[in-house]
Amino acid sequence: MSPKNKSTYQLPLTPPSSTVKRRGTSNSCLEPINVNIKPKKLLSELKKSSQLSSPASPCKIRKITRKPTLKYRPIVNTIFNVQDYLDGISKSKKDNEKNLEFLKCSFKYSNKIIVIAGAGISTATGIPDFRSNSSSKEGLLMNKETKSLFDYNYVYSNDDSIEKFNKLMNHLNHLSNTVKPTKFHHFLNDLLEKNKIQRIYTQNIDGLEKKAVSSNYNNKIVQLHGDINFMTCNFCHIRTSYDPTLFENQLIPDCLYCMENQMIRRNAGLRARSIGKFRPSIVLYNELHPSGEEIMQFNKIDLKKFPDLLVIVGTTLKIPGVISMVKNFVTKIKSRKNGIILFIANELPSQRIIDIIGHIDLIVLGDCQAIPDLVE
Repeated sequence: MSPKNKSTYQLPLTPPSSTVKRRGTSNSCLEPINVNIKPKKLLSELKKSSQLSSPASPCKIRKITRKPTLKYRPIVNTIFNVQDYLDGISKSKKDNEKNLEFLKCSFKYSNKIIVIAGAGISTATGIPDFRSNSSSKEGLLMNKETKSLFDYNYVYSNDDSIEKFNKLMNHLNHLSNTVKPTKFHHFLNDLLEKNKIQRIYTQNIDGLEKKAVSSNYNNKIVQLHGDINFMTCNFCHIRTSYDPTLFENQLIPDCLYCMENQMIRRNAGLRARSIGKFRPSIVLYNELHPSGEEIMQFNKIDLKKFPDLLVIVGTTLKIPGVISMVKNFVTKIKSRKNGIILFIANELPSQRIIDIIGHIDLIVLGDCQAIPDLVE
């Protein structure tokens, strides 16, 4: 065959037109803008490109809000009197405005909030605390004498104290089931929905914190002293809804589940087992905490996440375990540049409390129910 008749094959100089990417036809955010852009101007060109892209583009850049550097931080243990501010009474209006702005920024820009709450956030519902000097609307007197009914050694020392204890628990259970969460409870719920709260540690047994929030956030709430809406068997450890009628008919009622189990075993010809006793699912003074290890694990997890705001509200900090928890959180939060400690109460903190906390950025003196309106 002659060389002239041989076919010659050459690779195409350019790829087929179907494979050529044309500018403006692609939805990719990685499309080159200008090959001649200088490195210093690359960021500004990328920003221009994102602004020109369609709003429906799947590559829309997500805006992240960061906590700004504090422009103002009050002197340690500064007092912000809520009622004086609302009444327009102030020695220094300018300082009050600054302190209020600091309070607003504390909740607005903090994203890892730890709340340690006491009875003060529930008293607006009519549920009394131990500091109440007069009878509540329901006729229950809560004072130092009533406080002894929360001492494990005293309560179960004789029948008379057990009967008084049962009446008190039934009354508190009735209150917790009839009252509604306060404005501050709903304020905490709003912060939870915005994913700002890392954990709420409550010393209250009324369960209003969980009543105010969706069940999706129950793992964010730790009830340090239990829940009066439940009762627990001391033998089989089953936890069920509190039944006040049981505590009216017996001083220490038998566990219904243990009794049912014993009947089944008896019918099956098996050896009988002990029958446990029901008691309210709350933790008393001088009693070993049944959930102590679990609470300690929550505490360790929260400390590792470096919280940025500690809110101590409605408590006088008299429980040793709570005091230890506060100290740990204060140490961790103050190690952060923008860490903040707030103390909210109707009364000024005693020197004992100030020494426990060590550093308070702002003491908010007044009813915590006014806080939501002030900061929103």
